[in-house]
Amino acid sequence: MPVSGMKLAKGQRKTFNSRVAVFQPSLFGDEAESSPEQVLVSEKAPKESVAIQELNALITAQYDMPEMGKKLFVRMLEKLPMKAKSVIEPIYLDARDLLRVGNLTESDAIAELEKTIANLIRQVCWIASADGPLLVSLISSGSYNITKGLVRIHIDPVLYPYYQQLKTHFDISQLEKLIQFKSFYSKCIYDLFTRDHTKDRKFYYPLAELKRKLLIEENEYERYNDLRRYVLSRVQNDLAHTPVAFTFQEKRDLKNRVLGVEFQLTSLYRVPI
Repeated sequence: MPVSGMKLAKGQRKTFNSRVAVFQPSLFGDEAESSPEQVLVSEKAPKESVAIQELNALITAQYDMPEMGKKLFVRMLEKLPMKAKSVIEPIYLDARDLLRVGNLTESDAIAELEKTIANLIRQVCWIASADGPLLVSLISSGSYNITKGLVRIHIDPVLYPYYQQLKTHFDISQLEKLIQFKSFYSKCIYDLFTRDHTKDRKFYYPLAELKRKLLIEENEYERYNDLRRYVLSRVQNDLAHTPVAFTFQEKRDLKNRVLGVEFQLTSLYRVPI
């Protein structure tokens, strides 16, 4: 099964062909013209983090997908058949459900739907292999039947295993939450806390284990202050209004070196099991 994940440093890209991965460019807007970022999964990565990588690479990457795009993508996965080896038949979605996004007028909502479909077609995934890269759109085609009120989506069979893996690992309610977060690390921590700490209010991770669960390489964020500033503090802000809102505090040794991080959930309502 192909997998995807962390970005590669520029110096690592020459050795990239030894693994299968998905590349993802910036989403929508002027940034989408830039070169796609490469992503690669660590062989020692926890399977849950691999699934988060898959979600991040295929859907959000560096830039946020518009609300209607997120809704269309989740509804498409909800309708995705799981027993077929590949998707050949189109997937039909209720257009009325998709059009109920924001406070748009009917004509503006229809225009936004058409734009969303076009953007998803334009969104190119790069699948690398030993034989060279394969380029495929997030969806291969889409149409809106005004009379029947249906959106018809076609998916390239090449991407079906990726979508199947996402649907196997996450239920629709989880996807609806995860897809809202811009940060890869926010997705990781949200999934980690809701999966492993449904009853705990306070828990501790040794620093090496925390970095492993977040798929942070040994040479990344070598200074804890950088990890705190660029990862933990940003995730804390991103998850402030979720069931896993948290505070955190470092545990240090006698030489003031950080040994690990203690988290405490601060949300007023329980994390759903």
